[in-house]
Amino acid sequence: MTQKERRLQIKARAKKQLKQSSSNPYLATLVFGLINFLMLSIFEVYMVCTFGLSNFLGNEDYIGFYGNIPFQIIISIISLLLMNGFMWYCLKVYRGEQNNIKDIFNGFSKKGLKLFLITLIEGLLSFIVMIILCIPMFVILFITEDNSAIFLIVFLLIYALMFIALLYISYSFRMTHYIIYDNDLGIIDTIKLSFKMMKGHKWELFKLDMTFMGWLLLTLITFYIVGIYFLPYAWTVNAGFYEEIKNENNVETINGEIIEKL
Repeated sequence: MTQKERRLQIKARAKKQLKQSSSNPYLATLVFGLINFLMLSIFEVYMVCTFGLSNFLGNEDYIGFYGNIPFQIIISIISLLLMNGFMWYCLKVYRGEQNNIKDIFNGFSKKGLKLFLITLIEGLLSFIVMIILCIPMFVILFITEDNSAIFLIVFLLIYALMFIALLYISYSFRMTHYIIYDNDLGIIDTIKLSFKMMKGHKWELFKLDMTFMGWLLLTLITFYIVGIYFLPYAWTVNAGFYEEIKNENNVETINGEIIEKL
């Protein structure tokens, strides 16, 4: 089966399973979106009440961003745990398993916290890569002094390398979300298994993601209204991709634990 045929097969199954889901995936998406919107609204109201409307709208004496980092971190963590639960919900939809809208809250669990730690590791690794790649840029800037043309070329080259490196890291970690759901492996073993499963499949998944660019644009243009259909479809397709490469890598789930087939 070619990669294109596999993409079409996964998408066809995802559409079918979304229609046959035991709960309404679009209603689940709406609940997921409303919760995130509500958290953002609470944050904005808090900022206005704390610093005043004029400061909130951007006066130069506004210090709210730096003064409320803990508040923003809390919102980000809650959003991440909700996203994890939503992705697991879509995995159950793709598998045709019994599901419920309340499944989107399953990210608030031990597995969800474990995945949060994995996300921190991914972020730290990405940050280290960015720092490493920035060092030669600053060295070139110091050496070339006023030669802006050379610096611009080096900057664009390093920027491209950084983009590729961050994509590589992101796609290598991509399957951790589903591996955590399926098993009781430790954090490091989960990351290792994700890297193994994504070996030779990063470009394939990237191309799959690119097929959703039109939907993403429509979602932005319609102020996320189209996202009520797009998000469950996209994440159910991603869950299907996980199922495909899990089978291809001779991995199966027994009693909630992923093992390699003999």
